[in-house]
Amino acid sequence: MVGIHTTLTPHHHENSYRIIHTIIDAIIKCAVPIFLAISAYFMAQKELDSRSKIYSFYRKYIPPIYIPCLIWCIPICICSYIDSGGELRHLRALFLCRWYYFGLLIIQFYLLLPLLKRLNRFIWVIAAWAITTICNIIIYRFSLYDYIFSLGPFPAWILYYMLGIWLSKQNLNYSPTTPIIIAITILTLAYINESLNLDFGLWEYVRHMCILPTAIIFIIFSKKTEFCYRTTTASRPIERIGKMSFGIYLIHFYIIWFILDYINFESWIPKWTVTLLLSIIFIQFVKLITPRKIATNLLGFR
Repeated sequence: MVGIHTTLTPHHHENSYRIIHTIIDAIIKCAVPIFLAISAYFMAQKELDSRSKIYSFYRKYIPPIYIPCLIWCIPICICSYIDSGGELRHLRALFLCRWYYFGLLIIQFYLLLPLLKRLNRFIWVIAAWAITTICNIIIYRFSLYDYIFSLGPFPAWILYYMLGIWLSKQNLNYSPTTPIIIAITILTLAYINESLNLDFGLWEYVRHMCILPTAIIFIIFSKKTEFCYRTTTASRPIERIGKMSFGIYLIHFYIIWFILDYINFESWIPKWTVTLLLSIIFIQFVKLITPRKIATNLLGFR
């Protein structure tokens, strides 16, 4: 998510780096689908076979997402309200947490999880693929990008959650060769499109929103590629950052808007790195001076 919001536009890059930019840009846009699949994979293993377990699950997982999103929306909402000359629509948007659409999105899937986890046959993955594809066609045709990236309607993303649920019931010792070939093909086409200034319209949009994320999810979940990112001395710092990921998600907007937007970065990597480091420093500082329950339950700093 930090990569998505810090990547530079193509005109910031020399032609020799355009291929790198194109590949990075395409891959980091798969961040939300990947996280949804990973979340579904683990959440599908929760026992939700009774009403009491379902309510307990809701109480445990929904407030720690909604409340921090709501709190961190307040400063953005106030600034937007002032900048717009006092339009009330910005105050209404506060309670939807629309600036944190991913929080809204994951809450929708948590609410639906007792039903979705029962639909763990591959036929339901196919149905989810059809729903997500149709939704994205509609989004493209009617230019509803602001809607999908502000309110996070679950049908537009359901493919990845259903894929994660299905994978949680499968033997993951499959070969990643086919999804790797698909991913490389799509990334190659993306570079050709970028180099020749081609626009394949709807096909290009669906390719990046549905096909590429699905291929990358299959690559990541394969046991035969697990050795690339399994726990090692080198990967432990990444795991520690992962434990702070929700807090980083909540505050990195502020780091970008109030600090980094005033610095001229010539490369994506420094901007991404500085954003991440400043977010981590801020979270650690707040955790030092704030009672644990406030930092965790209200601010989302875990």
